[in-house]
Amino acid sequence: MAESNNSFPSSSVFPNSISEKLDDSNFLLWHQQVKPAIKSHQLQCFIANPLIPPQFLTNADCQIGKENQVWEKIHEYFNKQTRAQARKLSTELRSTMLKDKSMHAFLPKVQEIADSLASVGSPISPQEHVDALLKGLPRGYNSVILVVESKFEPLPIAEIEALLLAHKIIVWSYRFSLSLSI
Repeated sequence: MAESNNSFPSSSVFPNSISEKLDDSNFLLWHQQVKPAIKSHQLQCFIANPLIPPQFLTNADCQIGKENQVWEKIHEYFNKQTRAQARKLSTELRSTMLKDKSMHAFLPKVQEIADSLASVGSPISPQEHVDALLKGLPRGYNSVILVVESKFEPLPIAEIEALLLAHKIIVWSYRFSLSLSI
């Protein structure tokens, strides 16, 4: 039987495929999948500090006197992207208001931003989540804000969301009954 001259490993060598393709928004998730694969196949020496054989060095590499540090450059670039994304999401969270949205759109939007912050490595605390919800409410919700802020023990997010939805229904039914009586 003839042996294959293919110097690249077959796909059976890497049984666990990596489901995430690297892009500007998923570095942490991608890294969590790639790092164990690199370690389990003992590829760190080829990625982290590759020693390029002299015959493969370019003139520019020889003049600079350094080996190409691709892995470090990837980390540096995507860490900057991740930090920028976290800042953008934090700003978006602080500026999310109920205004023109329905309560059914506002609550998931705040949750989506909180989840996105967690996915880029900057999770918010439950108190920060509550603060974002309350800060985004108009004056008509002052009674709910007072109830939430007067508790000694913080209320769970789900309970606060239920209070907000109930308040919205009560206000809507009150306005509806007023419009019928006029």
